[in-house]
Amino acid sequence: MVEPARLVLIVEDDFANNELMSEVLKIHGFRVEGVQDGQDALDLFEKIDPSLVIIDIGVPTVDGLEVCRRMRMESQVPILMVTGRAGGNTANSILEAGADAYLAKPFDIEEFLRLVEGLVDGSSDSPSGPGSPSCERSSDAPDITTIYDHPSAVRQQPAGSIAFA
Repeated sequence: MVEPARLVLIVEDDFANNELMSEVLKIHGFRVEGVQDGQDALDLFEKIDPSLVIIDIGVPTVDGLEVCRRMRMESQVPILMVTGRAGGNTANSILEAGADAYLAKPFDIEEFLRLVEGLVDGSSDSPSGPGSPSCERSSDAPDITTIYDHPSAVRQQPAGSIAFA
């Protein structure tokens, strides 16, 4: 019996980035639902059972951090946050909202795919998969150094690579 393709919900207000992530994931065997608005994401999330949710922090109507918080209250689905706001208190805010990992834009497509696969498969050998220090959640305050120390979380775009902006 053929296993159904894993479903990823993408919440990204930049149409080009939403489409690019969708196409890359589809090429790699995922089914994708994409929305550009936080409220639309919450409404759709109630109707589907995604294997992963990818959320941009800066989506309209309900910001990405609040979308993450609300989804986390309902589900333990892996959540990957993407952001162009990589400085300041961003990592702390992302982890406090309940995300499993985040990537700063721009990021490398291969790096993105490794992180997605690790989160969906729950593999502990993935650098940012569930069970790794950068993805564990507890009732205690998050250890922010693990997400900053993790190369997949903050690595800058290598020269000549294709990346999301």
